Amino acid sequence: MENKIGKIISRLRSEKGMNQRELASVLGVSNGAIGMWETGKREPDLDMVSKIAAFFNVSVDFLVGNTEQTDSNVPAVSCPEIAKRISDLASSSHKNINELRASLKTQILSGYCSNMDDFIQDVYAISDFFGVTDEYILGGKEFEARTDYSSMLDANDSKFLSLFRQLNECNRDIIFGDMQRYLKEQRYEESVAAEPLLKQAK
Repeated sequence: MENKIGKIISRLRSEKGMNQRELASVLGVSNGAIGMWETGKREPDLDMVSKIAAFFNVSVDFLVGNTEQTDSNVPAVSCPEIAKRISDLASSSHKNINELRASLKTQILSGYCSNMDDFIQDVYAISDFFGVTDEYILGGKEFEARTDYSSMLDANDSKFLSLFRQLNECNRDIIFGDMQRYLKEQRYEESVAAEPLLKQAK
């Protein structure tokens, strides 16, 4: 049997500039599953076919090779797990997701996304907003391994981290250098201030 669906998945993935790992994270399957579909060794089940079609904004008929692609009646991708993950992240942070809501292009916060390009852009925007990677938002390995330190931060810590994450690498290096210099100066000042006390103790 000709591997129509595998070739179409591979083409759609390539057109969107995604690698197999990224697609696997979005669909909630292993990297190997994507590879087996694309090489024709296995085929996705019917539920997964619908999910893939929705994600790539194409019809199921197009995905299985029965029709040419059309723009009409294209299903939307369902992303309730991602929406819950974002909600949990918002609850555990000091940031208000409503500050970002107006700039989002999809209904990702409600678990409903109809355009893949807009969906990916929203994932990037949300990951930048919370200071995590897109892999964390999509539920990849980083999500499973991540330790949440947000509860340990006060408002000033969170504000500093938020601003620091917006800097490019060069400016981050400058900040690191300044912080090390100020820390050395602070330790010197503390040691000078402590000298009279040490003399009295003797």
